Amino acid sequence: MLSHVAHHEITIWIVGIFTALAAHEASTAFVDWSEGRAVFLLPYIAVFAFLTLLFYGLYENPLPKKLSTGLRVKVTLFGALPWLVGAAAFMFLFAVGTQLHHAIDASNFAPCLLLIDLLFFIASVVALYWLRNDVLVVHSRYLEQEEMASRDNGARHLVVILSNVKEVYSQTGVFPTGMEWSAPADLDEDLKRLDAMKKRGTPKWPWEMQLRALKPHIGGVEAMTLFCSDESIKQAAAFSDLVRRYFAPTKLKVKVWAEGKRNGERSLTEATEEVLQDYSGFDFNKVDVLSSAIVDLLKYLRFKMRLKPHEIMIDYTGGQKPVSFVAAAVTLRGEVRAQYVDTNSNKPIEYDLVANPEPRSI
Repeated sequence: MLSHVAHHEITIWIVGIFTALAAHEASTAFVDWSEGRAVFLLPYIAVFAFLTLLFYGLYENPLPKKLSTGLRVKVTLFGALPWLVGAAAFMFLFAVGTQLHHAIDASNFAPCLLLIDLLFFIASVVALYWLRNDVLVVHSRYLEQEEMASRDNGARHLVVILSNVKEVYSQTGVFPTGMEWSAPADLDEDLKRLDAMKKRGTPKWPWEMQLRALKPHIGGVEAMTLFCSDESIKQAAAFSDLVRRYFAPTKLKVKVWAEGKRNGERSLTEATEEVLQDYSGFDFNKVDVLSSAIVDLLKYLRFKMRLKPHEIMIDYTGGQKPVSFVAAAVTLRGEVRAQYVDTNSNKPIEYDLVANPEPRSI
């Protein structure tokens, strides 16, 4: 509990603010000392150095728990070195700025001090540049799986990564050959029938997992957003028609997050073939494109649709590995939740993933 409080972002920000204040006071004292005024410099430097190291420890948490003691000490000392050099660089830069201010005011200007401070500042910058690849510690963030609160009705808004149905179903559209869908529509019954077909040797149908992803939310989901590739966006209308069978008319709103071909603007659009002709999906192999598109979607849902983060669930079962990675990664900050359908048990598993500097006991 204490470690989580210590490494919480609010705590880090508070320590960072005090470190900045200490930096100003230490730099001022350093300038006074260098100009010959009587000042006790050491206490200011000590407090600034202590807070710098404290901020470093909270922000980076450089001590891996399962390495040898000697290696842990080495990681800590080498990791702290750039922070201390950076603190010194700040002080010398402050001193340079003070001398330049004196030069402008034509008061107490000391060219020699300006030159010395400038040389030390340049040396600090060079040292930081030299250290950048050798001793800068990797920014430590550990993934944790938070305990999920029990929710009978699931998420209010479900984001689904839509897989592309291809090759083996090309002659029958996007649905498995011989599948008799339940009437009236019953999701549990259809999933049982899909299981039976697999046992008879029918090729695995990609959208089965997307249907299983819907199951925990069948009682409370109000809207679904389909996140598509350039290939699967052509099939989004068919998937929309399929999932809306399991809900009362107008109960589930299915939209597609897509990019306009004419203006390049991203928005939620109707999941119909006619409308989607003017939109394109996203490249599931380009992490930068995926990251930008998913983050934009979350901002759209938050500020345009007025959804709260905890009401949003991203299911990243579908699609290729890069899109699953990005979809999970964007949920690390905030309360947006992630879901994955375990292909062994066929059960959806919810994750509330967070990234903390402090790993739990493992």
